[in-house]
Amino acid sequence: MSGTDKLAELYDNYNKLDAAKDNIGEFESSYLSILSAVKGTQPEKQLCSQFISKFFVHFPNHYDTAIDALLDLCEDDDTNIRRHAIKELPSICRERKEYVPKIADVLAQLLQTEDSAELNVVNHSLTTLAKYDAKGFFGGLFMQINSGDDIVREKAIKFFKDRWRLIPTDVLTKEVEEYFLDESRKVMADVSKEEFITFMTLLSGLKISKVLSGHQTLLDIVKEQAELNTPFDASEMDFVDKLIMSVRHGIPFFSQFVPSTEFVEYICVQVLPQLPILESKQPGIELDFLQLLAEMSPYVSPTIESIEVEKCLSRVFPKLLEYMPTPPPIDSETTVATNGSSTATTPDEPSLQFSHIECLLYTFQQLCKLFPQFLADAQSERVKDFKLRLQYVARGVQSYLTKLKKHLSTVKGEALKSDDNKLRVMALKTTNNINTLIRELFKIPPNYKSTINLSWKPPASKNAPVKPTLSSPITSVTAATTEVTAEPTTPVATTPGASKRKPITAPEGSSDSKRDRKIYAPPGGKFSGGVKRFPQNNNGNSYRGSFRGGNGRGRGGFRGRRGGSGGFKRGFKRF
Repeated sequence: MSGTDKLAELYDNYNKLDAAKDNIGEFESSYLSILSAVKGTQPEKQLCSQFISKFFVHFPNHYDTAIDALLDLCEDDDTNIRRHAIKELPSICRERKEYVPKIADVLAQLLQTEDSAELNVVNHSLTTLAKYDAKGFFGGLFMQINSGDDIVREKAIKFFKDRWRLIPTDVLTKEVEEYFLDESRKVMADVSKEEFITFMTLLSGLKISKVLSGHQTLLDIVKEQAELNTPFDASEMDFVDKLIMSVRHGIPFFSQFVPSTEFVEYICVQVLPQLPILESKQPGIELDFLQLLAEMSPYVSPTIESIEVEKCLSRVFPKLLEYMPTPPPIDSETTVATNGSSTATTPDEPSLQFSHIECLLYTFQQLCKLFPQFLADAQSERVKDFKLRLQYVARGVQSYLTKLKKHLSTVKGEALKSDDNKLRVMALKTTNNINTLIRELFKIPPNYKSTINLSWKPPASKNAPVKPTLSSPITSVTAATTEVTAEPTTPVATTPGASKRKPITAPEGSSDSKRDRKIYAPPGGKFSGGVKRFPQNNNGNSYRGSFRGGNGRGRGGFRGRRGGSGGFKRGFKRF
């Protein structure tokens, strides 16, 4: 039979089936003839995918054969035939939703294609599947994320990242969101940094994550990532990087109802004593931890044992004193001026790290709220020494504030938007915060009621959505000149490559070893390719991947990335 005759036969079989209506079951031979045409010519193959999917639901005895026929077309050498077949795959699930996990699994593997037009069809087909059965759709994708090879895993997670907004919100019911959260939590037991950021961003956007129970669940995930039960070791920088990233994504979910106690205790007791080691390895990372600690400190549970608060204070207070020098002795000798008057020699203005002081002073204030006895004895040597230091720091703050205000008072309009003046405005916030905290601590007894907005954080907004953000240190500023170093110390989750503000230092005479801050690049490997598949099963709820193991990564670090497979090889396991 010629190619023309075969095409005519194919159309004839289609017309018979289309006209059969309720009696379509009597034309089984016509449907089988269409299925066999997938081995035919290119024009026949192009028609087959559409015809097979259209009548699929009417021939349950041939479901597996029909799916295999469509998969043959998805593997065809002709890109047009592949696109037609991929486009039709979701159609067989419109009325037979139990096949959604299987088709989602197949489409997840097809995300490896290097043909951009074909990839668009795969993405669209996956989004269509979500409309039919969101839970089954997630089940199929998570099967590949959990059990598939790394290149497929990477592509499937990227699909979530890039196409999540196209999934209709009405299909994301509470049951579906809980399923997605549970499966994500399994995956997050072993993820790369980028994957962790992706999942935390997606999970924080779920409706169930907007309530307190959702906040607690997300913090439980963060706690698992941070490994707070593991002793901190400053020599393992991959673990350090993972801790910073995990805690940063947990900060938006802390509240008086979801306390930060465990995290604050860990950083105070485990991390603060080892900050000098970390700083020697990665200049600037000390400020990252101090900012984290400051942001979490207001949410320590008021029911915490006093002995635990005192333990934290015993670590924070000495660290604070490192940045608060004692006043130099005042030279009692006098000098005679040219006009014959005598003047006393005054000590130089202090050289201070204002960004560090703001963090530590704020954390100290928040902890003292819970344990006011720490500064209760005004006659103790500790309190006397502390107030002398506060007074000396206040002198430097006031001098700096005067210079900043004088300069900014001369700047108007568009000039305020320059980088230099934005930094000066930020410096003004930092020094004003320190000034407020010092005033409160000078009261008798010290007052811990003042509320400030930390200088590196944007103004609080009641309507702002909860989403992970990274706080940024401030750039070193002087009243007359500004020095900017645009190298971030840790990656920014929402905007890769964005620069961080640098720490504010004293305007004069500063000897800042933290001025040149470098990018910290955590260890990373590569992805490898290949595909694993799940066994045949028609139950839509059974295609969850098994828990993915540690992949041989070192203690505490994120899952390393792996190299590509050297190109996409067609072929996937059949059902």
